[in-house]
Amino acid sequence: MEKRGFREVRRAWESRLDVAAFDPTPFAEKAARALQGLEFATVAEERRADPDWLGKVYDLHLEAVADAPRPDTFTPPGLEEYVKSHDLNPDYLPQAHFLVKDTDRYVAESNMFRSEQLPDVLYQGFTGTRRACRNRGLALALKLRTVAYARAHGIREIRTWNDTLNEPMLHINVKLGFARQPAWITFEKRLREDVP
Repeated sequence: MEKRGFREVRRAWESRLDVAAFDPTPFAEKAARALQGLEFATVAEERRADPDWLGKVYDLHLEAVADAPRPDTFTPPGLEEYVKSHDLNPDYLPQAHFLVKDTDRYVAESNMFRSEQLPDVLYQGFTGTRRACRNRGLALALKLRTVAYARAHGIREIRTWNDTLNEPMLHINVKLGFARQPAWITFEKRLREDVP
């Protein structure tokens, strides 16, 4: 591909975590420090407790997902599109959509989806943090919570997607022991240099 003028843009792969083999002990202290003064909640709990939960979760999601590295320009999903991909998705698990709360404001999230074909597998969806709360360990704390949920529900494996563009999340997943599967490699060839 490179001899023909293409360049590699990204590598993406599915990563898998063996839930039973995972040991959270080395990460527990850092996660506890990250959560000082904050609390966990789930979308399932917030639906019952806060009439404004949807707008607040959507606001958090828009800020966090806007900064997720990608090869193309970010187009924010509308609220209706967000609801379709989450609330109306039959595989979405509101009880496994974990939030970190700072009083009544959501500052970080990580969600999970069931697999129709594999009842003992969960898919990790998006994990993200508000800009002002990054580099504190909140994403790690959320990941630990998702693994604890999976273990409590007899889940064998968590699967997620990683790529070389998102180094921070890749670093967390590697540290936690997610095993890479074969990669998909995206190449690009610019036919005109004046086109961004």
